[in-house]
Amino acid sequence: MLGPGAWSSTRCLERRCAKMPFDLARLFRPRTPGGSGVKGRPSGDADRTIELCRALVTERGEVSGARLAAEVLSEYQRLTEVQVASFLDRLVEAFSVDPERVRQAAAAYELEASPAALIALQKAVESPCQELFRRCNMAPGGTAILVELRRRLLRTLSAHPNRVALDADLQHLFKSWFNRGFLTLSRIDWQTSAVVLERLIQYEAVHQIQGWHDLRRRLESDRRCYAFFHPALPQEPLIFIEVALMRAVTAQVQPLLDPDSFIDDPHACHLCHFLFDYELPGGPEGGVVRERAHQTGRRGSRPGVPAHPDICDTVTDSRVPLVAQGTGGDCA
Repeated sequence: MLGPGAWSSTRCLERRCAKMPFDLARLFRPRTPGGSGVKGRPSGDADRTIELCRALVTERGEVSGARLAAEVLSEYQRLTEVQVASFLDRLVEAFSVDPERVRQAAAAYELEASPAALIALQKAVESPCQELFRRCNMAPGGTAILVELRRRLLRTLSAHPNRVALDADLQHLFKSWFNRGFLTLSRIDWQTSAVVLERLIQYEAVHQIQGWHDLRRRLESDRRCYAFFHPALPQEPLIFIEVALMRAVTAQVQPLLDPDSFIDDPHACHLCHFLFDYELPGGPEGGVVRERAHQTGRRGSRPGVPAHPDICDTVTDSRVPLVAQGTGGDCA
């Protein structure tokens, strides 16, 4: 229990906070037991998390907003699977567009197609969830948590079609956050971080990598592996490309996947065979960067510096067109 001196100091601090700017007052105000300041709710409660989300979207201070965003994501991560399901449904209820506001804005734009009316219509049709997710992204590690949230969301859409708008909101934001201009293309080799190499083993789904010996063969001198990374997810290969340097076209892929196959001299190869071109499962990017991947396959780890000028032709494995179809043809 706090003594009289401690209570006096607390009241004094509260009085000083009341005179501070709003964001500083919130940042330094003493927190109630339980961590969030929301009374009557146990940790891991979906309703409590929604209340914090409401507070976040109305927060005006940048510093206190980032702190509150971290608190929202922390509470979300404490939720059980059952509570996550409830939380997603509550998000749909609490942060959907207002149909009446959309109708009024659309009617106003129909009467007068002015720039002001268009801006009002655009604001009306934007889901409040997008602003919530933007603010959540201010927290450290926010991007990774939102990507994980979408993975969990995708698994529920067939049974809960009412949540499809949440996925649309996340996709809309990810297309901006994971714009290809923000992605860094890096070569993966045996010296790459073990965390990234493990991801490569984990994400290879069509022709699975059978352990470290198999992976090492796929990273030998006559093979190339590249991955796109985002600054917010430095250990997550969002898209990766496997390439085999060859002397001639082969009709069979299996010999290229044999972990005990002959290692050819890369300088004697004239053909670049693109084996696989994958997105991270449930990943955020939303499309395969085939054109840039093919350009990079002719170069070394530094784009623009030819490493194998003798490479004069490319072959694409049948997997790539299938990936393109599965992503709605977004392969530019």
